[in-house]
Amino acid sequence: MRKWILLAFAGLVVGCAQTPRDDSEARAPLAPPEAVSAADAERGNVERTVESAVDDAPDALPAQSAAADGGDDWGDGGDDWAGSGSGDLDDPFAGPAMDWEEIDPWEGFNRKMFGFNEFVDRYALKPAAKGYRFITPQWLDDTFTRFFANLQDFRSGLNNVLQWRWGQARDNFGRFSVNTTLGLAGLFDVASELDIPKHKTDLGLTLARWGVDSGPYLVLPLFGPSTVRDAATIWPEDYMRLSHYLLEDTTDRLIFSAVYAVDLRADLLDLERNIIGDRYTFLRNFYITQRMKGEGLSRVPGPAPKAEGQAAPAEEQGTESEPQW
Repeated sequence: MRKWILLAFAGLVVGCAQTPRDDSEARAPLAPPEAVSAADAERGNVERTVESAVDDAPDALPAQSAAADGGDDWGDGGDDWAGSGSGDLDDPFAGPAMDWEEIDPWEGFNRKMFGFNEFVDRYALKPAAKGYRFITPQWLDDTFTRFFANLQDFRSGLNNVLQWRWGQARDNFGRFSVNTTLGLAGLFDVASELDIPKHKTDLGLTLARWGVDSGPYLVLPLFGPSTVRDAATIWPEDYMRLSHYLLEDTTDRLIFSAVYAVDLRADLLDLERNIIGDRYTFLRNFYITQRMKGEGLSRVPGPAPKAEGQAAPAEEQGTESEPQW
């Protein structure tokens, strides 16, 4: 199986080398950070998804160059319990000020891991992504992206079942069925043409659905931005991925994941310009904000009152609203 995967990928790369991509080719206009959707943020965590999630939209921030695994579309789903949640990012720094000392108590360690991941990205993943993008036409890049996104729909469907969100699970499995058959294993997104909505979620948000707290912010080596809760789901969630069963050999899975990682990183090259100020702070704030929105929290915890015995104003103090389940 490994031999055939390598031969197929090599053939595609060699063929594409005859028709290098025109850098002047029109692309979707870049959105400012405030326009990046929460669903798109899920694509940000490249390292976390290297052996894992496969998403579709190329418009998010890169892993250590992006926020990750952000809030998903928890919108109305027919017979689903849930009402509509926050799906779109208004501003990664909007809302009441957070107590970052409480959310990120291990900042010293996290910055060291962030620096390590930046080093790996700068000298390994990013150059590979630039080379891949140079030799790969846009139509083929999009085809790879749709293929990986189709696999992600299956995993999201399983998580929506565990979350007891039957309407969204129906949509996920409907998309997967249509795109796997009529879309030729997901090479074409027929489901979107049929207006079947996409609902991205993961095991971390499934645990949040049933009351598991996220814990402190944590940057993992190679996997990138996470929390204690989300880090604990990396290994269990591997068993929810079709690649775990379709590719029995570990080496085959690593090759598959490497192809996905390079394709995803190439899709994210243009969006690095959206990062402003300190990269670590920007990506941390973006990630935490999107995960909280994915959990259905419309407000985030604010800092403690400055004066002892004096409550902070409601707009500064911040409250957590109950997720609309």
